[in-house]
Formats: sequence, structure tokens, C-alpha cells
Amino acid sequence: TIGTSGPGSGAASKWNGKARSDESTSDTVPPDCIPPEMHAAILTALRNTRTHGIIIEGTSGSTGISLASLACTRGHGTVVVMPDDQSSQKSDLLRRLGCGVLVVRNCGISNPGHYVNVARRVWEVLQVERRYDDSYLRMKSRSGAEVKGDGGRQAPRLIRAAFMDQFENLSNVMSHYTATGPEIRDQLDGRVDAFVMSSGTGGTIVGVGACLKEGWHRETKRRRKRTTTTGGTGRPEP
Repeated sequence: TIGTSGPGSGAASKWNGKARSDESTSDTVPPDCIPPEMHAAILTALRNTRTHGIIIEGTSGSTGISLASLACTRGHGTVVVMPDDQSSQKSDLLRRLGCGVLVVRNCGISNPGHYVNVARRVWEVLQVERRYDDSYLRMKSRSGAEVKGDGGRQAPRLIRAAFMDQFENLSNVMSHYTATGPEIRDQLDGRVDAFVMSSGTGGTIVGVGACLKEGWHRETKRRRKRTTTTGGTGRPEP
């Protein structure tokens, strides 16, 4: 299970070049209440980012592969949380793209252990609770990066983590409304009788469906207007 406790008194502690009491003193030992598998995935992302940016997503694999490919070209780290009923080829590909991959038991969305909820927890650990600021600073210092903290202050907040949250992100719908839907409509010259698909997050069917439905309404109005002006005969009225 994923721990929910915060960083304790860490928010008030001072940075002096050493780990705070609530953080690990070694990269191999996770901070308190962080499962080892989550810790390993986070460390992979932190090692691979060149921008301090970490992209986090819960996905069955396909969205994660797209995000990881894009992140790879832009220098961001990636953590992907996926259910255990997916093919090993997906997780293998993600790891080859430099992702920190965390595989969890498949369960309902109301379960805290659902892959989307675990992904949100990873974001909280990195961005809200700042559990890895000290570890990341030590990691960058060992690599020769010139990143220093000010004496007597907390470790610099270098990590910038973003949770994509495709189940709630309206961009999921809009991307299919503005791209996938028009592509289907244009390739069929606007004559779409039906659109059939299986649904995951619902973003594709909602976005494509809205696009095709609007096109159908426009075409229906156009035909009705043409019929009215021709008197229903197909020829212009005298």
C-alpha cells in the first residue's frame, strides 16, 4: 500500500548539506513510508532528467509511451504507474525510454492502490511534500552539476513535477476534438455513418464524438436549407 503520511517536521527543518531526518541518507534507502518500488521509479526519473522536470502519469501503457517519447527528446524525467495486467513489452519499452516504471495490482479506481491514485501519490511526494529535494541535490552534486544551497536555508526546490491526470485533464478530450475527429471526418469526406471504439479514459470517444456530431448537424442543416430553396425537387424555384 502507498503511505499517506507527510514529511513531518521536514518543512521547518534547515538545509545544511545533509539529509533531513525524514529523508533517506542513501539513495538505496527510501524515505519513511515510501515503498521501495516507488522509490526506485522516482530515482530513475530523477537521474534521467536534465531540466529538473518530472512527468508523472497513471496509464495502461499507450499514453505513457507517448509521454516518455516526448519527455526523452526534451530532457524531462518520467514516472509511469501501470496495472499488472498489461503486456511486459509495454513496461520494457518504457524502461528503454528512461522511464521510472511502477507496476501495481489492477483494482478499481476507488481503491487507493489504483494506478491513477498511485501516480497522484508520486506527484504529491515530489511536488507537495518535497520528500526528494535533498536526495536530488546530492545526486546532482555528485554528477558535477553546479547546484548549491544557501547555508542555513532549506534545500533548493529544484524538482518540478507535473501529474498529467488524463482521466480528468480536459486536454485529453480537446486533442481528439481538434485532431482525431477532423482527421476521421476528412478522410471519409464528411460521410461518417458510425464511429465505434472501446473506451478507456473516455477522452477519445467524447472528443471524436463531439466533432463528428457537430459535423453531422452542420451537414443536416445544409441539406435542409438546400431542399427548402429548391422546393424539394432538387431544382431552384422559379
